[in-house]
Amino acid sequence: GHSVRAGSATFFASLGVSESIIQAMGRWSSDAWKIYIRDHSTVRAELQLASLRAAEITPTLLFSPSFIFFHLRLPHTHYL
Repeated sequence: GHSVRAGSATFFASLGVSESIIQAMGRWSSDAWKIYIRDHSTVRAELQLASLRAAEITPTLLFSPSFIFFHLRLPHTHYL
């Protein structure tokens, strides 16, 4: 439960997911989730970049294959 939410917040921040998306995915109603982010400079930098890009991302785009591949830097998968 608790450690999964904390780990997830750190993981998604390291991928560059925006603050508002991390907050929604963890079902936090405040910015309290930020205390769970591990203090890694890379995670902090990615989170700041994601916040700057957040205005460009729509919910539909967030889960598109191109967004996942290019923005989340997951391994390329061939889609049928």
